[in-house]
Amino acid sequence: MVFPGKKIENKKGFDVAPGGKVPGKLDIVFTALELYPGGGYVSSTLKKLPGGRVIAEAFGKIPDKFRAAAVKQYSEALGATTKELKSKTARIAPQLLDKGLTGGLNKLEKVSAEGMEKSGQAIKLAEDSISVFKQQAVKPIIERAVKLKSSYIVNGKVLDNTAVKSIDNVISSITQFGHQIPETQLVKIKRILDKSVALANKNFTKEEGLSLAVEAKQGMVNTMRGILNSSNPKLATANKEFSTWANLNKIVSATLERKGSQSSGLTRFIGPILGAGSIGASTGNLTNAIVGYFATDAAIKLFQSTAYKTISAVSKNQLANYLASGQIKKAAILTAKLLNGIKNELSD
Repeated sequence: MVFPGKKIENKKGFDVAPGGKVPGKLDIVFTALELYPGGGYVSSTLKKLPGGRVIAEAFGKIPDKFRAAAVKQYSEALGATTKELKSKTARIAPQLLDKGLTGGLNKLEKVSAEGMEKSGQAIKLAEDSISVFKQQAVKPIIERAVKLKSSYIVNGKVLDNTAVKSIDNVISSITQFGHQIPETQLVKIKRILDKSVALANKNFTKEEGLSLAVEAKQGMVNTMRGILNSSNPKLATANKEFSTWANLNKIVSATLERKGSQSSGLTRFIGPILGAGSIGASTGNLTNAIVGYFATDAAIKLFQSTAYKTISAVSKNQLANYLASGQIKKAAILTAKLLNGIKNELSD
């Protein structure tokens, strides 16, 4: 039997990495197979078969399939319906799976708001720690600003004066520094624009929508944020984290708003079994009460809930990681838990 981390012998029909020292991807697959009960026989047989390599490669794709299924399930759990929100979901679902974040919509909304606050503080600390001596070339910033401005002009005709004026004001603020602008000043300009955009977001109505001028300011904020991120790794990390939580918050809030009164959590689904259980216990029929509950529509709703879907999606992702790295014992334990049912965190 061969365990992960130990040297794998170069037997006939057994592919190894160049030099025979570091196990290749197919080696890990064979090693994983050998760790299953009776797996040694299976792997040794596959090595001898002419088509054994193909079969082993098929086993090697199992983790990828688990991971893809987990991302799909997690995405569906968030319930995005618009093209914009579906796009955001596709970007953040893998990150949320890796974070192991689970729960119902209300919990996810709360956690995302907390994440935005903490990562927002991290952004401020990272920006405040930028040296007063660090500078950025003005030309690339202006070039991006001019490109953004052109989106509001057609055949030389300005289609929205407020948007163009907003960008021109930013260009004027930046060009006054000459060829180089201190990053601390760039941060200051970005923060002023950010505040203006935040106020507009707070005051606008869905019927009115955000003005193109606000949209243009947001475009300039994104431009400056990208430039600052390029030379400040800690700031880039904090901004990426904030983006993940902000996108999750937007997606979940929209889903909750759409579902309205229908999203009252799992309590109303789990409640009946608690009551039936206490009655059943007093009469010696607790098992019958539980079986009766899981034969109802309430059980179906429970397993269709966001909480259950996110928990099982995270478990699938973890299982994929275990299989991919050859941690078969951990994969087996996790599989046993999944087969017994996921019992924790089932609450919206």
